[in-house]
Amino acid sequence: MSAATVFPLYFGMATPEQAHAIAAAVRGRLLEPGGLGTTLIDNGQQWDRPNGWAPMQYLAIEGLSKNGERDLAYEIADRWLHKNIQGYSHTGVLVEKYDVEQGPEQRGNGGGGGGEYELQLGFGWTNGVLAKLMAEFPELTARSEGGTP
Repeated sequence: MSAATVFPLYFGMATPEQAHAIAAAVRGRLLEPGGLGTTLIDNGQQWDRPNGWAPMQYLAIEGLSKNGERDLAYEIADRWLHKNIQGYSHTGVLVEKYDVEQGPEQRGNGGGGGGEYELQLGFGWTNGVLAKLMAEFPELTARSEGGTP
């Protein structure tokens, strides 16, 4: 099981029944306090648990929304926005991946780990996805920032 299971939703290749089954699996197995987990495997590699990646969040949010699973899409957007905004408010930087198993209240940048190199700061896809979601969900952005839209 991996977050890549949302690709058929994003590309419009799932039947309504398949979309509902994917949403149920994502909600039950990959939804974490900080967003959508990448896999169920925790082996110290960068693309595995507990890390979450911006492109996968975006594909899931858009794919679920396109397939009538707006509540789950909204929940993922809320958790990911809050995780990113809180990390930024504590450190002044965005990072390439986040530890989504830790809630957004955790101090520090909340960045993920594992893999073959150090955590990268200011990563383009994190910045781009965050900007897009902030524009799409101003009410969630405001709530994460502690204000109003």
